[in-house]
Amino acid sequence: MPCTTILVGKGASHDGSTIIARNDDGAFEAKRLLAHPAREGASTYKTVISHLTVALPEKALRYTDCPNVSKANGVWPACGINEANVAMTATETITSNARVVGADPYVRYQGKKGRGTKEVPGGIGEEDLVTLVLPYIRSARDDSFALRAESGENGGNLSIAPFTAGNDSQLFRFVKNLNSSYSILTHASAEACLVETGYASKENGANVQQWENTSSSCQRWLLHTEAKPIRGDVNRDGSLSVADLVLVQRWLTRVPDTTLADWKAADLTGDSILTGADLVLLRQALRAA
Repeated sequence: MPCTTILVGKGASHDGSTIIARNDDGAFEAKRLLAHPAREGASTYKTVISHLTVALPEKALRYTDCPNVSKANGVWPACGINEANVAMTATETITSNARVVGADPYVRYQGKKGRGTKEVPGGIGEEDLVTLVLPYIRSARDDSFALRAESGENGGNLSIAPFTAGNDSQLFRFVKNLNSSYSILTHASAEACLVETGYASKENGANVQQWENTSSSCQRWLLHTEAKPIRGDVNRDGSLSVADLVLVQRWLTRVPDTTLADWKAADLTGDSILTGADLVLLRQALRAA
């Protein structure tokens, strides 16, 4: 059975290991196992088949993959495991038939056709998925971040970090004050410290830290409820309409000068990218409205 992957989680293996096995079809390319080191800085990746350059974020995890030995026909990493013990395979045949391409149009690479013409990069393909996803995901549901106290002492900074269930440094207690403001107690300090703006600064970019209670206004916070966005309202006009559907369709087909005021409103599959699948769900939502 070609392009088949078997994944064994740590709870199912005898010694707690995560095991991944995969076979490949195509031209019977020779494969190799590579271990990629963790990377702090941002980088770029250029696809072989579609000639598309993709900006990669910083803080990439260490991971393994199994690319082709020769890149003549593409990279095709196929599968791998990262240092967070997340395994991934990239068996997504994106050009199977007209129905698949109709739901998720594949943008093909267009080479130069003589003087006065320009190369038109294609889209992200099956060969690129492991490289673009595996170094950055810590969980199959890794889509949330939370505030974190970096220590339990006075002056300890607060930062944004991936949410980890049961992490004391990401637990806080909100206490309402008589003036309707809130004090935020950090669990990392055993609730001895409050969240504050450092040195009571009122400037942009002021540091946020924790400090023992000083009864200062820099330790008082106001809470505001953010209006829930309307699903599918990519133009932010306050409602879901045909105009939103047309905008998403134009954006997916790369019509020049097409912009989305809120692209996340159309991410109905919740996978943090816009594809033809989102367009199908958006059309269904419009019919049901």
